[in-house]
Amino acid sequence: MQTTVLSFYDAIAAAHEPREYTYLRDAIPFGTYEVTLDFMIWSKKLAGINCYCTITESKLKVILPVYRNDAEEYLAGELDMRRVTFAIKLQVIVEPRGERGVILKVAEIV
Repeated sequence: MQTTVLSFYDAIAAAHEPREYTYLRDAIPFGTYEVTLDFMIWSKKLAGINCYCTITESKLKVILPVYRNDAEEYLAGELDMRRVTFAIKLQVIVEPRGERGVILKVAEIV
């Protein structure tokens, strides 16, 4: 299976800069909005993908995680995030996860 998700070191080698993006729940808006998917990296601690996105309206750079489900898929709604190409526009729904996190619940290609 072909995937577009990078390892951390492959992302750095490809000149991506993960430190420019925030994962802080207080900084990331909840709800529906449009983003550009800049790149994705496999999560280090949980079975998931960290999607590095730029919010279209505010230009805020955020990290939106998608977690593996019981069927071992990485879905945001119906969209398999492992196969999404970079630099694509997405309409997303972002929700809180637990007390400190967020989750990319739904993503659709615009």
